[in-house]
Formats: sequence, C-alpha cells, structure tokens
Amino acid sequence: MAIEIDREVTHSLGQAEALQRIKGLLERLQREHADKVSIEAQVWQGHRGQFRVNILGYLIQGRIMVLDDKVKFRGGSQLAPDKMQSQVDDLLHQQVEKLLA
Repeated sequence: MAIEIDREVTHSLGQAEALQRIKGLLERLQREHADKVSIEAQVWQGHRGQFRVNILGYLIQGRIMVLDDKVKFRGGSQLAPDKMQSQVDDLLHQQVEKLLA
C-alpha cells in the first residue's frame, strides 16, 4: 500500500507570482476540505517547499519546487491505501489548476 505524488503543472505567471499563489495551496486545501485535510508542517526556503499533510487520516509528505514556467510536486505516503491515489491526484490537480490559471 502506497501512494505517490509526481506531478508537474505548467504556468505562464513567472516564478514570483506562481510562488505566491502556491504558498497558500495547503491552507486553501485545509480551509475548503477541513473534514479531510490538515496541515502538519510546511516550510519554504526560496522557491522550494516541504510539506506534511494529513489527508483522510494518512500522513502524506513531499516537496514542491516553483520554477519560472512550471511547478513540480513530489512525495507520497507508504501507509496510505492505493485507492487514495486518484483522490489525492484529483484534489491536487483541481486546486493547482485553479491557482495557476
């Protein structure tokens, strides 16, 4: 049982604007899905971030890198059931697309 996050989303905002929007991503997820998502940790150093979030009771951790023309997400959870993969992918995809539009 494991899920993996490995996604790149392109944008045309430039690094500074994309970074500003992405930094609020986890808080937005927690606010809009309070019954499913809670933030355990979020640390940023320049355009790179690390996160730990609890989604549906499973800890998911990873890294975010914001570049001039894309945002890369890498991470996952060894304990989360495989069936959560599509839920996490869909949630991430929807929220990131909204932020970077």
